[in-house]
Amino acid sequence: MITQRRCVIGMVALMASWGWSHRLMADDTYYGVVASTSKTQIVVKIGTEQLAFIIEKDTEVTLNGASTKLDKIKPGFRVRITAQELGKVRIAKSVAARSPKSRLALERSPWAVADHGYVRLPPGSDGAA
Repeated sequence: MITQRRCVIGMVALMASWGWSHRLMADDTYYGVVASTSKTQIVVKIGTEQLAFIIEKDTEVTLNGASTKLDKIKPGFRVRITAQELGKVRIAKSVAARSPKSRLALERSPWAVADHGYVRLPPGSDGAA
């Protein structure tokens, strides 16, 4: 027979484990400049630090709004990465890059240049300085 105390302890343990796993699976968005790429990884400079992201077969990669392969993305391109962080590993779910030649399109997008990297502007902002 299950006592009320065991039931409460079990519910608390279940809620705690769900909360922990839910946080692990949350997607984060990163904005920065591509430092390097390989077949399975992209390294992005965000402010003063460089972060590495693993690229899987199902990762969506776009360049200037069009679908592309990772080898078309070069160092110096601006990038927005949506990724899951699992411990010390970041797995990219989508990579959206802008080439330096698309400066006008970038200035009118929700990305803005800042001294420390690229930041997201508030909704409704047109990106004009």
